[in-house]
Amino acid sequence: MITIIRSRGDLYAELKQTEKAKIDLQQAAIIFRQQNNMATYEQVMQILQQLGG
Repeated sequence: MITIIRSRGDLYAELKQTEKAKIDLQQAAIIFRQQNNMATYEQVMQILQQLGG
């Protein structure tokens, strides 16, 4: 499930649908952090920074 949320967030970002991308990527970041998947969490946080969120 988390992979779907992340992928959808990445797709929204590519389509310049920034707000939708931020929502999905923030949700993914929370779950990755809860799962102690810090490498992927950091990747998602970098994307969020690029999106301005």
